[in-house]
Amino acid sequence: MILVVSSCKHYLAYTWRITRLSKCYLVVLYVLLIGVICIALSGLKGLQLYSRDTWVDKFRNGNQSAFALARYVKNICPKATKSKLATARNAHYCVHHKVMYCPVEKSGSTFWRRVFYLLHGWNKSYEHPFQVPVEKALSQHFESYIQLRLWKRGAIAPESFFMFMFVRNPYTRILSAYVDKVYPHNPVYWKKFGVPAIRTYRQNPSKLNLLCGHDATFEEFVKFVIQRVLSNKYMLEDVHFASISNMCNPCKVSYDFIGKMESFQSDSTFLLEQLGLENSLNAIGESFSNMSVYDAIVDSVNGPYSWRQDLTKYQCITWNQSLRRLWRKLQLRGIISFSQSYPFDGIDPTLISKEEYIQCAWNAHWFSTKEELEIQKENVLKEAYGSINEEDLTRFKSAFKSDFYLFGYDETPAFIINRMDPGSSYKYLSFVNI
Repeated sequence: MILVVSSCKHYLAYTWRITRLSKCYLVVLYVLLIGVICIALSGLKGLQLYSRDTWVDKFRNGNQSAFALARYVKNICPKATKSKLATARNAHYCVHHKVMYCPVEKSGSTFWRRVFYLLHGWNKSYEHPFQVPVEKALSQHFESYIQLRLWKRGAIAPESFFMFMFVRNPYTRILSAYVDKVYPHNPVYWKKFGVPAIRTYRQNPSKLNLLCGHDATFEEFVKFVIQRVLSNKYMLEDVHFASISNMCNPCKVSYDFIGKMESFQSDSTFLLEQLGLENSLNAIGESFSNMSVYDAIVDSVNGPYSWRQDLTKYQCITWNQSLRRLWRKLQLRGIISFSQSYPFDGIDPTLISKEEYIQCAWNAHWFSTKEELEIQKENVLKEAYGSINEEDLTRFKSAFKSDFYLFGYDETPAFIINRMDPGSSYKYLSFVNI
């Protein structure tokens, strides 16, 4: 009996020691695990542990104009037309950084989708946004508001995120959509915008016009856009011309930072720094503007070359016409001066490679002065909106009234007052003699 009790005591003492040691080991392992996590978190760049208030405090001494615009919108929103949507449903969220971005097409959205690609860390080999392929950035599925609510079951409050967006003057934004999607060789948007615009607003269109939609004028496009926006069909159409206030709901979503396309480089540089992407900024260096231009050239050239085989299907335009329209597009965008004429006259267009075209366009940009390009963009605006009659101009202002009002854009800027006479023939936006 004594032996049994003694054995039990020894066993219990041994068990107690083992249990105590196990607990010690668990404590040590727990401490080590916490240490590893802390080291990992300290190595992460960005602001993933910051609250929204911390974001705002950190930004307080930064770009005041973008913060001031966000405050201005909050103050005047009760007077503005409100959207029926309660959230910015197309917004992108980055949970790790507690950041929300509402993309606005033709207002730097591709660049910021690339930034979000970097923030998610899907490919560590990319040093800066311009290295992220456009197709990857556009095809990537970022966290949405609904996904956050469903996946996280409410554990993460999207309202606590730092929220930002970029806006643009409605006049330049709609012209940019036309120049980028309708004027050049783009069978996708010819079908989507060109065909219905011609069918609705052109008298006696030809069968080829209605089949291809390849020569819709800016006047026809604007009429088409106005009708869609005013009839609230923007959600069924393309976001390239939907009202910004309807897409991003600034009267219901409390944005902290509203940058402008007109100050895109400085606003974006500031945000990249605050997002912890200093390595990207260092890689870009002083070349932000040059990288933007080169990226725009490459993206513009890639489109027609990828659709080259479609030309033989309907024979809407020739390959030579496609390449000439592409050159004019780069001129209309203010990338190449009108003094830099099309460089491939007399050359078989089928022999012009994509790489050669890009190089020639890049060289032409360097021979174009900044002063030339600024004057050129102003003249294009005057010509484009000179083709819009007073009635349609009034309807345009009505369609984008909230955007003008909320974001501080003048409904009647100088280029509208001094625009060319309605009814004048196109010079820069012509489809012939280019």
